[in-house]
Amino acid sequence: MGGLPLGLSGALMAVLLVTLFVAQFPRLVIATGSDANDLTVFNAATSPHGLRVALIWLLPGLLLILTCMWFVQRAFRGEAELDHGGVY
Repeated sequence: MGGLPLGLSGALMAVLLVTLFVAQFPRLVIATGSDANDLTVFNAATSPHGLRVALIWLLPGLLLILTCMWFVQRAFRGEAELDHGGVY
């Protein structure tokens, strides 16, 4: 039951961010001077080669992140023990 409120608040933040991006589309960053200086989806896009390289690195990068997270979780699992002074 403890994870449900956390999950729902995370989902709410995700929905709010998607709503914000949909409302601003195609602008990513709005410039203060003129609309010509806005950062849009189209002028922020990368080349097809860059997208291909990112797609190739997607799985190895995710595997590296998940391995590191698994290692940290295993290394620090369990409850924290208090010292004699009542501190961690």
